Amino acid sequence: MYSGVRNNSPWLVLIAFCLLVAGASRSSRHRVALDLGIGLALFIATWLGRIWLLPRAFLHQNGQGPAWISYALREDVGLSSYGPGYPELFAASARLAGARPEQGVWMLMSLLGALVPTVLYLVARSVGARRWPALGIALVAACDPVLGRVAQSESYFGAITALAALAMLALACAEPK
Repeated sequence: MYSGVRNNSPWLVLIAFCLLVAGASRSSRHRVALDLGIGLALFIATWLGRIWLLPRAFLHQNGQGPAWISYALREDVGLSSYGPGYPELFAASARLAGARPEQGVWMLMSLLGALVPTVLYLVARSVGARRWPALGIALVAACDPVLGRVAQSESYFGAITALAALAMLALACAEPK
């Protein structure tokens, strides 16, 4: 059961991840810069493509989508047995959206979801895959309809996928070469 303890650990983990990626590369600067440029292009194309092609809408099973927005606003958090992770990720974006907190959650979720193809590309490259096969993996993820749909919703499935992908990249970058 949720204990009520709140912290900012997901954002601290993201900061630590960024520092890890920045310091972990032992490759030439040209290769890293090119891969990061391709990753950025994948991120932007995925994000814009999903916004253009897929609707933003509640997805959560059993009609619980509005309850998750309430959790993001830290209302009724004590009723959730899932723990503090969801409000820690989405409280700021929900509050910034004002009267339409679901829009803030959906925006942040769409950004997290658009990271997945980029991160998979970078994971593949960091473990030795050549550029074209790594790009193929990323494009499959970018075009996956399920990943695209959860990235345009409040569902925690999209956040779980993005955070798991980021964890894979952290592990791939931390591996001694």
